[in-house]
Amino acid sequence: MKLLINLYSQVHSFSGRREHFEPLLKLFGEEECVLVKSKDEFLSLLPQAECVLCWSFSQGLYANAKKLNLVLTPAAGRDWIAEDPSGRVRVEFSSFHGPMIAESFLAMLLYFNNQFPRQLELQKQKIWDRNACTGRRLLKKQKLLILAYGNIAKYCADLAQKFGMEVWGANRSGIGDASHSVIKMDEAYERLSEFDHVLSLLPGIKENDRMLGRKFFSSLKNGAHFYNFGRGTVVNEDELIDFLERNPKSFAGLDVTYNEPLAIDSALYNHEQILLTPHNSCTYDEYLPLFVEEIKSRFELGQFPALKA
Repeated sequence: MKLLINLYSQVHSFSGRREHFEPLLKLFGEEECVLVKSKDEFLSLLPQAECVLCWSFSQGLYANAKKLNLVLTPAAGRDWIAEDPSGRVRVEFSSFHGPMIAESFLAMLLYFNNQFPRQLELQKQKIWDRNACTGRRLLKKQKLLILAYGNIAKYCADLAQKFGMEVWGANRSGIGDASHSVIKMDEAYERLSEFDHVLSLLPGIKENDRMLGRKFFSSLKNGAHFYNFGRGTVVNEDELIDFLERNPKSFAGLDVTYNEPLAIDSALYNHEQILLTPHNSCTYDEYLPLFVEEIKSRFELGQFPALKA
């Protein structure tokens, strides 16, 4: 068996149906491309599979997958796929998330910049106040810093730049592309007070745990807005709330939180300067079709030489 597909999720946009995988069924044939219906069926067929498409794959499963040479996942983050201890099986993560995260980020960016929290509150009170947006500025010439500049960040940067924003990226190497200025993380920390908006796309690796804490938030300028579409574990949420309370004109847009799902008693839920989305920046109908399109193209280009259609 060439492909074994096990892509079910409680999130509807991420849960695979047969129609999503028709391009792969046509490419490999019905006998070589199997869409399983249960966890038990997946485990029973795993020893026959050369490639697995899945959301999660624990380290212990490799011992029962002697023919396996490739694991493919729609996820961009490396949270749920364990590496093969023997190093035999290649693991590939996906790169199609950029446009979706960029669009979700843009929605928050415009929401805060246009003072919609204030306008929604006045709407609830049935107050018609044409001066409600006093102090509103165009995004043009405002400065955006993106932490963890890479593929996803480039899509976010490109959209922001279309509004005339001055966009900077930061990563460990200080290397990006010709489209935007990229600096090292250490330099970015020294220049935080320059930026009107800071977007974190930082991964949730151990060394990043709560790295955006007191030093980070105390360095932001008054009125700066913060967004997190990376991993919630990189933020010290108490320090974020403290920053917002000291800066009533600042806002935070959070698609991720330190603990997920967020506890009912979390102060983040009711904070007037926070917009929360429940880690759903990519829950678009196009999610799985984009994933299938990406891997089908890679198969056809011969980028997975150990597995040919």
